[in-house]
Amino acid sequence: MKWIKCLLEHLYVTVGDNVYRQEIGVPMGTSCSPFLANLTLFMFEFEWFSEQISRLRPWHLRRREQLMRLAFCTRYIDDLWNPLMEEATFRSVTAQMYPDWLPLGEPEARGQEINYLDMSIEHNNDTSKWSSKLYDKREAMVAKGLKLNKFPHPESMLTSRCKYGVITSQLHRHEVACSSKPAFMVSAVKLYSDYLERIQSTAHQSLLQLVHATAYATMPPHLCAASIQDAFSPIGIRGKTYSCPLTACY
Repeated sequence: MKWIKCLLEHLYVTVGDNVYRQEIGVPMGTSCSPFLANLTLFMFEFEWFSEQISRLRPWHLRRREQLMRLAFCTRYIDDLWNPLMEEATFRSVTAQMYPDWLPLGEPEARGQEINYLDMSIEHNNDTSKWSSKLYDKREAMVAKGLKLNKFPHPESMLTSRCKYGVITSQLHRHEVACSSKPAFMVSAVKLYSDYLERIQSTAHQSLLQLVHATAYATMPPHLCAASIQDAFSPIGIRGKTYSCPLTACY
């Protein structure tokens, strides 16, 4: 605790030629900032849940259901995803959970489809099923001219296994984020297309074989495809069934 206090009392930022000591909050660039922010919010949530559970009785059925729905809410530092609770109820709960100096802001997105972290999550009210696909907010920046370096330079001293390992590791991430074969193949095709553009060569067939070999070796059968054309054929979407009045991301 002594070291945390010392750190919080000696935070300095530079603006132009001036150096300022930050008295409220912690700078985003400090190594411990995400940990401290996450721990602070967790303690508020833990204390609130502990109190609610201690007061819960077997006949409090509506309260029990509300806590179960609240258990499906997720948070990554200051990003909240509320998939199952009505917005008014959720705001009432967070007002009790967090202190007055930490109010809940307006949702960045609401509706049947929202973007949360690196996923676009959708709920189909007709089928009561959830689906997800990869989302990258940097794509909008790329469209405006931002250049991203996603791959190691092909002429670098890294081994070929390391260079192609970027593709295979990204395919694993895409498989986790995508709940359907078409969504997975869209992101996979874009991945190796970007890589081909990066290396500026004619290695299309060899890289395509690499992607397919990796998919067959590491992905579940329902996500593998024999060809790019087959990848976009209609298939069913896996998902779980929940009642979904409103999904929102804060």
